Amino acid sequence: MQSKKLSIILMIVIVTVAGWFVSVKAFLGIDNEKAQILLVQEADGYVLKELYVRAIPKYKEALTYDVGNNAEIETKLLNTYDLYGDIINYVKLAEKRMADNTAAEQEYIRVADYYLSTNKIAEAMETVKLGMTQTGSDTLHDYYEENRYQCRTRTVNYEVVTPTYKNTIMPALDGEKWIYIGPDGRDLGIGSFDTAVPFNDDGYAVVSVDGQYKTILQSGDLYGIDELGVEDVFAVSGNRILARYKGKYSYFNFDFQPLTQGSHQYDQITCNNNGVAAVKSGNAWGIITDGGDTVVDFAFSDVAVNSLKNAFSGGHAMVKDSNGWYLIDTKGNRLNDQIYAAAKAPESPNGYIAVGNSNGKWGFADLDGTLVIDYKYDDARSFSDGVAAVCVGETWTYISALGKTVIDYSLDDAQPFHSGTALAHFVDGTVIISLEYVE
Repeated sequence: MQSKKLSIILMIVIVTVAGWFVSVKAFLGIDNEKAQILLVQEADGYVLKELYVRAIPKYKEALTYDVGNNAEIETKLLNTYDLYGDIINYVKLAEKRMADNTAAEQEYIRVADYYLSTNKIAEAMETVKLGMTQTGSDTLHDYYEENRYQCRTRTVNYEVVTPTYKNTIMPALDGEKWIYIGPDGRDLGIGSFDTAVPFNDDGYAVVSVDGQYKTILQSGDLYGIDELGVEDVFAVSGNRILARYKGKYSYFNFDFQPLTQGSHQYDQITCNNNGVAAVKSGNAWGIITDGGDTVVDFAFSDVAVNSLKNAFSGGHAMVKDSNGWYLIDTKGNRLNDQIYAAAKAPESPNGYIAVGNSNGKWGFADLDGTLVIDYKYDDARSFSDGVAAVCVGETWTYISALGKTVIDYSLDDAQPFHSGTALAHFVDGTVIISLEYVE
């Protein structure tokens, strides 16, 4: 009996203490809320008077009372940092809110603007991409497309610069002689030649001196000499030289010895890419494999060739017959039913392709043949590295896949980007454009 009474008394005490604790907690909560409200009111007053240096500590103190209004107070503090010009603390608080998924659209833009201003382009774009994921904002998506193509330029005094796949070693015509330059436009010291073609991936190139062609290495060392008397060298493609001998293009090794005897002689030829190349005989073009086997037997009236001297990129090429231009794969199969009045060659595996209409205007189509950017340009080159060169009147600029101008220089000519580098021309000379960030 005594034990039962003790149990009842203990329960009464526990309930009483719990009730008292809840009451005290509620009282303290109300007290904390009032304290927070007073601090915010005081800070708001300072902001109205532009006394930001006094408002900021009040907002920060108010945030120590976590009674449910902190997100709103953080917004007030952010705005005050912005008004005060304290971008560092603005960024810190905004990134904390981004981590909490409470940041507003404008905060992502403001932080990205800061990173762009300090040349931290990757950080800026990562911030915007996070905002796109967390908010689904179309404004952030547009901001991303408009700003992810930051670039810098170098003007160099070369008459011609030949683009390459990586654009790390490029032939350049310096007055009367050809040299090899790096992406910064400086002479790499490989030598001075009458003609020069780009190096292949294994470091072989062909140059000519006093009418004789030679194979060289990137060190400038001589590797092979033409004793046959070839008339022209188109390119070094893979492990072979594409050269003209007795009026016909064919394949030669690095000692200029023919790789085929009597067969595979063409009036024109392209570099081998994706395992195939385009070749011309008479007035017709065909497709052959790297081994020389016929894929399409001279069925096309024309084949588009890109800035790297390839017909194919990403396994597709633009070809023409009596009906017009259309897209094929490496087996010669049509990829869609679309026919175009004009077309440029693809420059990258998945980039939009420049296509023209019967009125002489250019737009862009995807691999399904869908016109994704309307016919509105006077000239254009296919997309690569996410951008494309377009011409209106006589001025060239670069656009994004949304059709918005993203590299706004008034250029006389502009070539496609490859590995983040493009070649263009002002009146004063050649311009090397380097993208700072590309996804």
